[in-house]
Amino acid sequence: MGVALRSNLPQRRTSGEGFSMVETLVASLLVLTIAIGVLPMFTRATINNASGFDYTRVTNEARSRAEEFFQMPFNAEALRLQTGTERAYDEYYAMNDDVWRDGDVAAATAAGDTPLWTRTTVIRQFNVDDLTTPLDETAREGLVHVKEIAVRVAPVSLGGAVGVRKQVSLRLLKSS
Repeated sequence: MGVALRSNLPQRRTSGEGFSMVETLVASLLVLTIAIGVLPMFTRATINNASGFDYTRVTNEARSRAEEFFQMPFNAEALRLQTGTERAYDEYYAMNDDVWRDGDVAAATAAGDTPLWTRTTVIRQFNVDDLTTPLDETAREGLVHVKEIAVRVAPVSLGGAVGVRKQVSLRLLKSS
């Protein structure tokens, strides 16, 4: 029967057993330094994506309205002037109901809506001989050769969580 001797001396660690506390701290500091350098890029990318979404949506709202008027017949009632040299349609986007309503921001506030954007569509008519002076509502039908459809969509507040909000203006010319 053999007797095993045991030593109470601490055993030496070999290099394959793990990292020391100093090595772990140095590695953590390197990872933290890299993360701090990359984090602003992700933040800026998020802001740019949200701003791009906002700009795309506003552009689509303006384009759809302009195309709606452009597809009407040349002498449609909505394209006829009532008084003066232009006809304007004012609308606001009701965020609560997710629809466009007739009126301006004051009308939206009075109705209890939260307006997100305003959309103004202006119709003007011109004679091909003078494209700088709009014709009024009394112009004979044969004198009107071109109708201008101008749509402007603007945010109610210019600031937001993603920075400055965009506004869009489109102009189409419709000929007889």
